[in-house]
Amino acid sequence: MIDLNTVKRVMIVILLLTSLCILFIYHGSLDPAPEMGAYPNEEDLIDDYERYIGEEAEVGGKVISTDPIIIELEHGDRTIDLELTGFDDDVEEGDHLSVYGIVRQDLTFEVKNGVVRPFFNIVYMYVISFAAAMWLAFRILSQWRWNGDHLEPREKPMSILLPRGDEDG
Repeated sequence: MIDLNTVKRVMIVILLLTSLCILFIYHGSLDPAPEMGAYPNEEDLIDDYERYIGEEAEVGGKVISTDPIIIELEHGDRTIDLELTGFDDDVEEGDHLSVYGIVRQDLTFEVKNGVVRPFFNIVYMYVISFAAAMWLAFRILSQWRWNGDHLEPREKPMSILLPRGDEDG
């Protein structure tokens, strides 16, 4: 027999996850609102560059040329190359730039502020995230087990460092 409290908890979890999904979709459908800090981004400029000329925007892309600095904005399978003016930091081809500034004519962007992220930083981020996910999965699998229809804690957590029964030394 199914416990009524379990059914209530499952329904609450389903309600919360559904609400979260709806909010994600709603947030993704919002138009840029600079007065709220939501500036046009790569997707907006690729879709309709002319509409945003003279407006502030926030974009990021891979450096494809350093003299002048040109970044490639990507959205799906569409790209545009954007020349940056007013950006004085040293960059190398392959670096990723995140810049804030004003959209100008002829695919030019006047930078007010920007950050350089070397390629290594992106690789490092993914490697560390993968390692953390593996550590978390190991922790869960070593301390919990599936018992037919539910999870239950193990009496003695599994260990890869010390065989069970040899804890005393």
